[in-house]
Amino acid sequence: MLRSAIIIFSAIVLFLLAGALPIFSKAPSIIFSNPLFLVLVCVLALMICICCLRVDFSMRRIGFYAVHIGTVIIIAGALLGYFRMQNSEFAVPCNSEGSFSELLLDNGNSIKLGFSCKVSDFHVKFYPEAQIPERFDAKIQFSIDGKVSNEQLLMVNHPAYFKGWRFYLMDYDQGSQYHVVLFAKKDPGRMTAIAGIWILLFGAFVLCFRKNHLPPDGGVI
Repeated sequence: MLRSAIIIFSAIVLFLLAGALPIFSKAPSIIFSNPLFLVLVCVLALMICICCLRVDFSMRRIGFYAVHIGTVIIIAGALLGYFRMQNSEFAVPCNSEGSFSELLLDNGNSIKLGFSCKVSDFHVKFYPEAQIPERFDAKIQFSIDGKVSNEQLLMVNHPAYFKGWRFYLMDYDQGSQYHVVLFAKKDPGRMTAIAGIWILLFGAFVLCFRKNHLPPDGGVI
């Protein structure tokens, strides 16, 4: 089983490297949505579970279990996000009339958010010696049943979070500055993957801590 796991893991690494190479813009989505890649990931998770079940439970092996279980949880979160993720990129007017409560998703379907939001304010700062934007930000308001529930500042790489949705400020109308371009994303597997990462880190820490306490015969602890 170990040899098979190494082969599968190596194949997954090759897929990851291929997706990271700047061959063309859609390479990551094509490679990571490949059925073979998804099957390999699922098989690896299954083999990790079998490996854990074949080892007799012991508190001295808590690091071993945490690393393996954390890896499986990360894979589960990634797959959940892949199959259930919702996202959309759209333009919104920078005024109080540009409220919206429904999004047209990238797959062509529309979804109701369960709340309404609008961009209430927008600012752009230019470099002193050139008309090149140094930074730009916007305020986004979230309302439920007509009442403002939350207001957050949107900046590039600093999204707003509300009801499981993340809103990113992507661009703005550089001519009239009348509207901004937002990217909305809801990933139900994100928190699962984050939990798996913390469990894996805990297991790695325990394994590193116990390396100095191996039994004289070098056996498994």
